[in-house]
Amino acid sequence: MRTSESVVLPLPEHAHAIREAAMLFTEQCEVIATIAIRGQVLLEDTTTRLFPDWVTVSQLDDSLDLLGLGDGTELPEDARLLWVRPLQAEFRLQEMPAPQDGEPHLTPDASTPGSPPA
Repeated sequence: MRTSESVVLPLPEHAHAIREAAMLFTEQCEVIATIAIRGQVLLEDTTTRLFPDWVTVSQLDDSLDLLGLGDGTELPEDARLLWVRPLQAEFRLQEMPAPQDGEPHLTPDASTPGSPPA
């Protein structure tokens, strides 16, 4: 039985560093990476929220250093995204689970949240 790859790291200050870490994880482990965070974040209305459990990062905004939290299916303009600025958090890079029958399979070009489709 094959083991799933994952790594937990302190969250860097900049969103582009998370994107780079996900790309390196994908290259080194030869898997599609998903990104999740847990910890304290700042919401758009300047309130602080604690996510004690892992939350999926669907999009990264490199210019504003914001993370778009969602279920992994949202596009950058999607109103369902919760845009946050991490305060004290950690992030997890994990191998994307294999698709179930009938589910679409992402290509490595679409592996990093926030990346435009190929």
